[in-house]
Amino acid sequence: MKRSVVLLLFLTVCFSVISPMAAASDNSIVPFSYDERQVEENFEVSVSTDTMYVSVVGLVSNVYNYAEITSVNVTFEKGLFNAGVSINGNTADITLTDKVYHRVYCSYFVTISTNGTISLGKA
Repeated sequence: MKRSVVLLLFLTVCFSVISPMAAASDNSIVPFSYDERQVEENFEVSVSTDTMYVSVVGLVSNVYNYAEITSVNVTFEKGLFNAGVSINGNTADITLTDKVYHRVYCSYFVTISTNGTISLGKA
């Protein structure tokens, strides 16, 4: 019984000393809500006789100089084109092909800056 009490006291002292030291280290975990914020932007672009709608979602760090695109959704009003999307960090490429001949019609690119600005341009 005495050994159990001594062991329990020893473990309590150890954890009470180690826990504050771990919380004060430089490698402490930063909460998600503080470190990153989600940004969204929607675009509407005329493509030939169709209208393309692009919805972009990204994450921007509030602490570090970092931003990334997490998703790009492309839809069309008339459905005359197919869209292929390739995301690579803070940029995304959108390649449009016509549904009849399956040829590349044009390409667009999306970028996100570290301040959260999302832009769409024609390649």
